[in-house]
Amino acid sequence: MSAVQRIEHNGEIYALIFKQDVDTENGVKFVTEDCDSLQVGFFERDAEYEVKPHRHKSRNLDLKNIGELIILENGKLLVTIFNDEWEKVAEQTVEEGQCLIFLKGGHSIKMLEPSRIMEVKQGPYQENDKIFLES
Repeated sequence: MSAVQRIEHNGEIYALIFKQDVDTENGVKFVTEDCDSLQVGFFERDAEYEVKPHRHKSRNLDLKNIGELIILENGKLLVTIFNDEWEKVAEQTVEEGQCLIFLKGGHSIKMLEPSRIMEVKQGPYQENDKIFLES
């Protein structure tokens, strides 16, 4: 089972990189912290285990950072993480079966091979919600 790699800068976590085989403790393991804007966890349960019918309470959220989850189904990526001043914090190659969570700052993704990714991010979608690095 693999561990979670934290991309940190000045004591803050900018991104997490991990494989989908994260070891669950007592059947549950969240790779994000309770305070993160995106919550990502893994569950392992025996047959016949049931999640009780439920829904989540409505609440208004004031999010400073929009979390984003990338699941690399196949291929290979070069991911660059930036702080809010567009200084490079880290550069990492991500391989098939790995996942990324962007928690703050900026990022770029370059496909090193033909790749298929799934992206999950906080909604609702808004046009023009990205700030781009000026070249």
